[in-house]
This record gives sequence, C-alpha cells and structure tokens, in this order.
Amino acid sequence: MADHAGVLRQRVSHSTHLNDAFAALCATLGELGCEMVLYDYARTSYAADGLLATPSVLMGANIPIDMKHLWQDKGFYQIDPVQERALQSCAPFAWSYGSETGDTALSLAERHRPVVQFLDRFAMRRGVTAPVRGAAGGFATVTVVLPHASPWQDRHARAFLPQLGFLAAVFQDSVSPLLGASLAVSDVRPLLTRRQRDCLRLCAEGLTSKEMARAMACSVATVDLHLQAAARRLGARNRLHAVALAMREGVL
Repeated sequence: MADHAGVLRQRVSHSTHLNDAFAALCATLGELGCEMVLYDYARTSYAADGLLATPSVLMGANIPIDMKHLWQDKGFYQIDPVQERALQSCAPFAWSYGSETGDTALSLAERHRPVVQFLDRFAMRRGVTAPVRGAAGGFATVTVVLPHASPWQDRHARAFLPQLGFLAAVFQDSVSPLLGASLAVSDVRPLLTRRQRDCLRLCAEGLTSKEMARAMACSVATVDLHLQAAARRLGARNRLHAVALAMREGVL
C-alpha cells in the first residue's frame, strides 16, 4: 500500500496541471487492475439551496462520454445515490445498483431513477468510492467503477477499500496546490474497451475487417461487433466517424 502511495505522490509532484495529476492517479490505480476511474471535487458539500453542490472539478477515465454533461449540467450529481452516501460516510465503501444484492446494495428512491438507468445502460452497476474531506471544507471523491463482467467480487472490492482510501487521501493532499487554478475542469474520456480501441486503431491504419480479424486473431464478425459498439458509445455514424471522434477525444 505504501509503495503505491509513494509512487502516486511522486508522479503527482511532477504534474503542473490537474489533468496530468489525474493521469498519474489513473496510472497508479491501473497497476492495481482499475480501469474506470472518476474524481470530483467541490469547495463545499452543499449549495445554498440545500442540494448537493455541483463539483467544480469532474474528471473521468474510460467512462461514458456524456457523463460529465449529465452530472455537471443536468443535475445528475444531485440525485446520485453514491454521492449521497459519500457525504454521509467518513470511510471508503463498496456499492452496487439495480439487480445487484447484498450488503453493498444502495438504498434507492424514485428520484434516483435517471442515474440508475444511465449507469445500467453501460453496465456500471458496481464500484468502490472513497470520500475525502479537506481541512478548508472542500469535498472530493475517488470512485472506481467495476464492470459487470469484472472478476472482482464483493469480498475483493471490500478488501480493496483501505488501499483506495489511502490513495485517495494521498492524491487529494498532493493535488491541492493545483486545485486553486482549476475551478471548472473536466476530462471525461469515452468508455471504450481495449479491443474496441484496438479495432479503431487498425481501422485508422486503413485495414479492412478481414485484415483486422487476422491481426487480432479473431473472427470478422467479432471485429465488426467491436467497431459497432465503439461507434454507439462515441455517437458516431459509422466506423470512420468513430475513428475521427476517438482521435478528437484522445482515446487513440
């Protein structure tokens, strides 16, 4: 645990921008098998109207491209049960949505329906979250989303909680000097699997589906399915449009 925390602190210390610091966090968590990461920060927990304060910083890796817009601009953050629980918690916790059961299941109400439906559409039903409170009243969370097909079980997720909490605290402490100049930062990258990115890269090189299938040791049908899924997640009209959007979003 201490080794990863030391590596994270060193990586962040070399960062001159919050985006670089977040990339360092993702790299460290990636070494622990975590690919879908979300970080948010608000200077205060609640707004003047009593609702959860919209975070001034929202950053994500390998999450849906429209998540930032929905959470920051459409009020999804205020009805996110994970964030509600984070504000009531002093320690990291594991959570699950939808049909998931067990002691990680969130208590849901009708107001949560838009959030649950959105996350269910992308199979983002399970995860772990570490809340971090700053000395000056700031509030942040670091969340790792566990894909539906993840080998992580609830017991594994709970065992990871102390490490996530420690890394989140180290990250927040290390990144504090950069937050003053980051009042409305967002860096949300589209949710694409490794195979989808591989197909898009090969497509960008001009390979046909048959040539991609040969290079990836899979069937042509599998290649086409990966490209179609990538196009849907990027909101693209076809595979060439998907390549262009992926390059624009920094996925390739």
